[in-house]
Amino acid sequence: MIEAIRGAPPDRRKIVRRRQSKPKIEALRRWWDKMLTELPRSSSAAEAIRYAITRWASLCRFLNDGTIEIDNNAPERAIRAILSLIEPRSSTVSIPRPTFTTSSRASPIIRSAGSTNCCLGACGIKIDSSSRAAL
Repeated sequence: MIEAIRGAPPDRRKIVRRRQSKPKIEALRRWWDKMLTELPRSSSAAEAIRYAITRWASLCRFLNDGTIEIDNNAPERAIRAILSLIEPRSSTVSIPRPTFTTSSRASPIIRSAGSTNCCLGACGIKIDSSSRAAL
């Protein structure tokens, strides 16, 4: 579905998201609420669900705003391009990704999201050797 509306006008994207994504997002929330009653409170899955629920408004924002991209692939590609200019000998660039875990009672749950959400150049960040090591 993402590719079907990529590049479409914001109003069209909003309509499609409300029709196709909203029921799935609502089902996800019901499932999370159910899982919180079944999982041990201190389990990593329960912690991840509580973390996501506290950010529920941000997660759902894309449903009402057709200008919001559903992924951050474009900024990640831009970061790779910047890093390749800094260190052209490196053939691979590691971009942090979410870590998934499974439990016997739950589907994969996102434990932490480490994705970069903006292009470093657009943010005015200059990368030197010490900050490159931190990436």
